[in-house]
Amino acid sequence: MDQTLPDAGERRPGPRRQRATRRRGERTRQEILDATLRVIARDGVRRVTHRAVAQEAGVNLSLTTYYFVDLSDMICRAFERFVDIGYPEVERRWEEVFGHLEALDPAWRDSETSRIRVRDHVIDRMVDDIGGKLATQPDWIAAKQHFFFEALLDPRLAALAEDYRRRLVAPFERLCRILGSADPELDAELLFANFVRFEHEALSDSGNGRLDREWVRRALARMLDWILRHG
Repeated sequence: MDQTLPDAGERRPGPRRQRATRRRGERTRQEILDATLRVIARDGVRRVTHRAVAQEAGVNLSLTTYYFVDLSDMICRAFERFVDIGYPEVERRWEEVFGHLEALDPAWRDSETSRIRVRDHVIDRMVDDIGGKLATQPDWIAAKQHFFFEALLDPRLAALAEDYRRRLVAPFERLCRILGSADPELDAELLFANFVRFEHEALSDSGNGRLDREWVRRALARMLDWILRHG
């Protein structure tokens, strides 16, 4: 059998060039996912098309089909990137709250004044969290709302969204346990549902991106008072 050596111009790229190519490919893939997130935040999941994303990312249309099986795959991968980028900050903010609460003298539960002080500290952090995100990351909140709504219709996205929702609810449950809730799982779900509602109402046309801080404070105070007084 005749064997011929490859021409010098046909040599395979070396390891360094292969790594550089992979890095460029990963950057392009992430740029496409980031563009997908921007389209979702601005226009909703149903407006995501290969053409819209390619135009937003400034890449060739063919690349959106090269890196992803279909639109559903691209949307699901965009949601995973959304979680990977955003959740560490959620964890950091909650750990600051828990660090403060767990450093307190356990006797705080025996004093009405101390319970009110703890309640107000938690409320301050929650209100600042929502208000801060509305001021600096409204697109991020909008994307989350769009993803959760679309998850009701897309089974592939539903599993990812439910996993993320559970991760978001978990610190509320931890908070409820610290506050002495008799049913921390239920109270956490109720708190989280209202938290999402506050974000949604602030983003709505009537809210115009502004948070009614006083109303939110009153609502949270009522919920937390119930937990603190009745367990």
